[in-house]
Amino acid sequence: MSTYENLHGTRVNVVSSNPSNPTEGEVWYNSTSGQLKGYVLGLGSFASGGTANTARDDLMGNVGTQTASLLGGGGPGTSNTEEYDGTSWTEVNNRSTSFIRVTNNGTQTAALGYGGYSPSPSPAAPQRYSISTEEYDGTNWTAGGNFPNGIQLAGGTGVQTASFQAGGVSGPYTSATWATTTNEYDGSSWSNGGAMPAGRDIASVTGIQTAAIMVGGRGSGGSPNLNAVLYYDGSSWTSQPNYPEAGHGIVGSGTQTAAMLAGGSFPPGRSTNANTWDGSAFATTGSLSTARVQGIGGGTTTAAIVSAGSTPGGATGATEEYTGGGLAVKTLTTS
Repeated sequence: MSTYENLHGTRVNVVSSNPSNPTEGEVWYNSTSGQLKGYVLGLGSFASGGTANTARDDLMGNVGTQTASLLGGGGPGTSNTEEYDGTSWTEVNNRSTSFIRVTNNGTQTAALGYGGYSPSPSPAAPQRYSISTEEYDGTNWTAGGNFPNGIQLAGGTGVQTASFQAGGVSGPYTSATWATTTNEYDGSSWSNGGAMPAGRDIASVTGIQTAAIMVGGRGSGGSPNLNAVLYYDGSSWTSQPNYPEAGHGIVGSGTQTAAMLAGGSFPPGRSTNANTWDGSAFATTGSLSTARVQGIGGGTTTAAIVSAGSTPGGATGATEEYTGGGLAVKTLTTS
């Protein structure tokens, strides 16, 4: 059995009172209270933000920050685009396509929307998995370099000139497969990245092109739900500790080593649960007010946003803003 000394190379200090100026992650035993203490992040909380004008779901990715986010496309098949300023959503110029299951990432004034699925019989079946990439400059959407193959339900993150896609269901529609491929966008064209260990779709991906984290998703064939977590370093993948639950459509924000994951689909239904990741372990944080799956994230572990998505009542435009708990002295358990 591992001890604290085995894991961290030092023993837990025994003190009669809590340190006046502890450092992040510091642990000690307070002999006066008989309790193990640590200076760690407390629980964060969600609060309601402005509601988007168009309710939508079937989105993937993360865009911008808590005070400057974007929604572009999504279900039930809309080209509608809206910008968020930290208080309210404003409709801006539409995308030229109306795909569901599209991936958005980047910033509010330099965003990317790619892939997706046509919810109508037009275009014809072989083209219903989109190869289109659209770039948003804060005013207009314009065509970017086409995706290598039709793709939907892909995880994606990064910025417009250095974006990263992983997994999803790739086409053509008549012979779709669960992708192990990844692709990197340089602002004009896509190129192959390092292949994933196994295919999955509807996974949460956050971070940057050369330092991303992938959480959950569905395995090849659409099942089962996964709790596997992977790091991508720009060329290869490595396994990390599993997510607390196996599920898909989790909304991610933050970086590879400091992420906030919220919601998702976990049998038997959608979840309000949220967890933070510090680069080594997941920790439970405050819960969403409304369970949802496949919405858009953005921001950091101290100030994030979760918008749109599929709720038990259907597609939503509701937005929730996350505030991290901050560092505080906490009583720790040994279990």
